[in-house]
Amino acid sequence: MSMWLTLVKIEPALPGKARERPHPVAELRGTHEAHGEDYRALCDIAEGRAEVEEGTAEWMSVYPALARATGNGCAAVEASDPGGGAAFVLTADEVARVATGLADEGWTGFLEIARFYVAAAAEGRAVVGEVN
Repeated sequence: MSMWLTLVKIEPALPGKARERPHPVAELRGTHEAHGEDYRALCDIAEGRAEVEEGTAEWMSVYPALARATGNGCAAVEASDPGGGAAFVLTADEVARVATGLADEGWTGFLEIARFYVAAAAEGRAVVGEVN
């Protein structure tokens, strides 16, 4: 069974408002540019690469920018539905740092999520996301 990662580019002023909504991804997806990827496939790719390059399957510590891009270590939306995926928010400054980190980790050449974050950073956007 797969888990789906959904990311939505939002205006820089919206992260605070997004944190107050119980389902920010669902609410914003229809009116903002969204991106989706199979979360488990991303984890498998990152884990395999970490094993080959670093000798460990602990990909989140090897690739912290990718981990953050997928919601690990991000500010959670407190009102998100406990039965669904936990929503997370990255400010425009955090998005820019993630985009730079993804480039430094070598992901921008072949992962769509990296291209999404690079574009969001270039546009000065924040990102709200969810894995479910």
